[in-house]
Amino acid sequence: MSEEERSMIAIVSADHKNIIGCHSIKTSTILAPGKGPKYVLNGIDRFSIFGEHSVLLGVYAETEDIEKEIRAIREAVERGNRTYELQFCMEEPFGEERNEPE
Repeated sequence: MSEEERSMIAIVSADHKNIIGCHSIKTSTILAPGKGPKYVLNGIDRFSIFGEHSVLLGVYAETEDIEKEIRAIREAVERGNRTYELQFCMEEPFGEERNEPE
């Protein structure tokens, strides 16, 4: 297995409809959040001559939530986990914080 393959992690999207093999992740601030989320987390799934391709993974209401998510993803990669399910994102951009399935 190459170093690149070892550093990739498959992340389950917040809506549980997609699993994205990510080389890296990036955060962005939503410029006019209002009462909705303040941050987005994007997964970089591939590179081309046009640049990197990103996929929206989840949205976050608070700085602490996205920081905890990034820390948890980093720890999962360091442990050698091949998959990760988002834990701290909002389920709906303008709804309640995500609840774990029963």
